[in-house]
Amino acid sequence: MIRMKTLFQNIFSEVIGKNVNVQSFQSLSGGCIHQAYSVRTNQGAFFIKLNEKNKLDMFQKEEHSLDALRSNSGLIIPQVVTVGQFENYAYFISEFIERGQASKKYFEHLGTGLAELHQVSNKNYGWKEDNYIGELVQKNKETELWLDFFFEQRLQPQFELAIRNQLISSSYLGQLERLKLKLEDYFPKEKSSLLHGDLWYGNTLASLDEKAALIDPAVYYGHREIELSFMKLFGGFDASCFEAYHEVYPLESNWEDRMSIYNMYALMVHTNLFGKHYFEEVKQTLSLFA
Repeated sequence: MIRMKTLFQNIFSEVIGKNVNVQSFQSLSGGCIHQAYSVRTNQGAFFIKLNEKNKLDMFQKEEHSLDALRSNSGLIIPQVVTVGQFENYAYFISEFIERGQASKKYFEHLGTGLAELHQVSNKNYGWKEDNYIGELVQKNKETELWLDFFFEQRLQPQFELAIRNQLISSSYLGQLERLKLKLEDYFPKEKSSLLHGDLWYGNTLASLDEKAALIDPAVYYGHREIELSFMKLFGGFDASCFEAYHEVYPLESNWEDRMSIYNMYALMVHTNLFGKHYFEEVKQTLSLFA
């Protein structure tokens, strides 16, 4: 405890100034990659994440993603103070958002805000740089067609990683190629949408005034249905969130029929991060479509 408080004092003194005084800190749960803490000082409360020094790029890409969301969203996006390195650590410091109640008002604000965010578009799918989904590199080469982007920048890299890690057989690449051929006219023709990119329930939070905040993004321009599908995959979001979304930016009535295809990406990421039991659902989808 004393060692961590000294570490925080040294980091904050370097970042904010010698007059800052770390008063207390608390370890936060929810993340599986970084050490996360709330730190209270005489100059306010902050959120800080720590990792090994060579993980600085992850924090820099997260800052870029948060900046993109803040510039294009009416949702609460935490302001980044700085990212950097100190001794053997990389660190990420932002404002600390006090948590409130996940009420219907919160879910409606989230749904409306996402619908507005998803109307921010780009001529191509992808992003100006690769970033990270969890601790895995997320490829974002800009691509004209969603089908090509989804397979070449999303599914194929995750399948290849799983094969290299001996989690799945190389024969699944052939199934993936056959699947792509069958999906030529599968996805609705829509303009691209700016996406959070990793929107499970743990990457949202309610503020004290029941507004919605987004954290830990991995932004890119993609098909908005993939974002909504991932939100449904592990649950946690109230129906009022999707209803509020639909009022602002209606989805096709059959969009949920495509969720199993979209969620192959999230499930492959989980396969590579947490184990091959997540691949069972991917296998089921492949058997149905390919």
